[in-house]
Amino acid sequence: MLQENIPECPERREPAHQHIDFLFLARPLDEAQELVLAEDEGEDMQWFTKADIEALDPKTEIFGNVKQYILQILP
Repeated sequence: MLQENIPECPERREPAHQHIDFLFLARPLDEAQELVLAEDEGEDMQWFTKADIEALDPKTEIFGNVKQYILQILP
């Protein structure tokens, strides 16, 4: 879980608040098993390999701190 404190933004009429992100890391029990996403369980979910994460651009595709956390955890 990642927690980020967001300051007040008078221009957007937003009070200070927090964002909480949940990251779920998993691997199949059988590495040869084909990974299939059950689309009815989530529209924005997808499988990523470590190489996929390494290739994501922190300016446009992933928050830099999230990328670092994931890469620290993966073997």
